[in-house]
Amino acid sequence: MKLKLTLQRRSGPKTDIVVTADAVATVGAIAETITRLDPLSDESVSVGRTLSIVHPAHGTTLVLDPGTHVADAKLGSGSIVQTVPVATGGTQGHGEVIAVLRVDEGPDRGKEFPLRRGSLVLGRDAGCDLLLSDSMVSKRHARIEVSDTVDIIDLNSANAIVVDGGVVTRVRLESGQSMVLGDTTLRVEYIARSEAPVAERSGPVSFNRSPSVEPRYPGNDYVAPEVPKEIDPIPFPWLALAAPLLIVVVMFFVLENKTTLIFLGLAPLVMAGTYFTQVITQKAKLKKSIEQFRKRLERLGSALDTERVIEREVRNAEAPTTEFLVQNAETLGPALWSRRPEHWSFLNVRLGTGTVTSRNVIKSTEKFGGLEEFQILLDEKVEHYKTLDDVAIVERLPSAGCLGISGDPGPATAAANAVIAQIASLYSPAEVAIAAIVSPH
Repeated sequence: MKLKLTLQRRSGPKTDIVVTADAVATVGAIAETITRLDPLSDESVSVGRTLSIVHPAHGTTLVLDPGTHVADAKLGSGSIVQTVPVATGGTQGHGEVIAVLRVDEGPDRGKEFPLRRGSLVLGRDAGCDLLLSDSMVSKRHARIEVSDTVDIIDLNSANAIVVDGGVVTRVRLESGQSMVLGDTTLRVEYIARSEAPVAERSGPVSFNRSPSVEPRYPGNDYVAPEVPKEIDPIPFPWLALAAPLLIVVVMFFVLENKTTLIFLGLAPLVMAGTYFTQVITQKAKLKKSIEQFRKRLERLGSALDTERVIEREVRNAEAPTTEFLVQNAETLGPALWSRRPEHWSFLNVRLGTGTVTSRNVIKSTEKFGGLEEFQILLDEKVEHYKTLDDVAIVERLPSAGCLGISGDPGPATAAANAVIAQIASLYSPAEVAIAAIVSPH
């Protein structure tokens, strides 16, 4: 395995190094090799050495157990390390007590061991960090790794580790869970267990990413209400009225029975009545269509107002904020590495919030065919719901090809960091690789 580390000397410059070692190589052997091969080192290799992880942001160090296999050590690429003599102290970090290891059964019954962040060896040998007097316990029986959780690893002991009646080689202990080593029963009780990010966490971290269903808002098509149309004017039937009157005059001189002329004289009145009836009916239809248009337009606005809230919520969930993603990364939440190549949103990055085009579309069946007053009302409604504010601004990297960020160094750097943090949090390193070409500054 290969580890890319930064070596911090007691005096002198920091140096980036690459360590190539078998997974079963010990931390002590690697520390001694680094000390021996470092041309600027003034340390002696006659004294056993181990590695100490330096956390520059917090000024803390974590001394590793020299006998720990590098594959099991809390050591990962990117760590800053020092080589220190084994005699400089134990392998447990300093800080608050995370848990207490209590002896419930066995020769040391009632004994308690406070557990702080770091690595400890449990056994019967006087050099162990946690010493037991049980003769059935091996000299170096197990190693305990303490971070925000407590893991116990068997060190090829004679009687192994028994948890819940079964033999285990490695197990993460829950609060109140017991384990048996030889004739001794031990129980772990957490004191300060928090889901807050752990600054001292380094090296391999066990994580199994959760399956996820990507939220997506497809949008809907809404049919616009029909705009009321103008009334086609009906011409007054002057000719149709005049013709019966002429016939009445002619027939008056021809016919002897004048009674028939009464019916012919009523014909213009029927025609006039029909005309006015049509005019009144058209006006009533126009009034009704206007009322229906206003009601439908109001219902459309109410539906879109409700839908806008849902659209804003879902579209913001499609592109989570950097703060949310970093929090999930630090606490190993369900959003960590949740996005996969088969997802529609693969390599989408959130650039901020702003006003975007709504995915809800109002479709008008006819344009410029209605009364101008009501066409303007419809156009205003369409324009109002055409965009949506306070929504994530997203760029799709496969489509864009590249993304540039420019501006004042402060805001531009923060924006670039946010984009990188999103990619590192959402995508597994097995599927998306991150590389950087940067200046010395």
